[in-house]
Amino acid sequence: MNVQILTPEELVFKGEVTSLTLPGINGSFQLLDNHAPIVSTLREGKLIFISNDNESFESKKVIKSTDGLSKECIIKGGVLEMNSNKVVILLD
Repeated sequence: MNVQILTPEELVFKGEVTSLTLPGINGSFQLLDNHAPIVSTLREGKLIFISNDNESFESKKVIKSTDGLSKECIIKGGVLEMNSNKVVILLD
């Protein structure tokens, strides 16, 4: 999946990931390749993703690596849209 994570101030991450785990309003959920189109609101919690080798980190202050492959950032909330393996996450 091609993922972009944005805040009002900056592009935080842009790259290919194999999975995303997100804190949804009604509980955590995971997105994998070829997931059905979805729009969801996000609550405060951990956004966790597994990135491929061609990742591009624009902001090191938000993202941290937990095991070399998995990356996580603490979010305060936001909105997600996924369609045709393209994910845009807008964070508060």
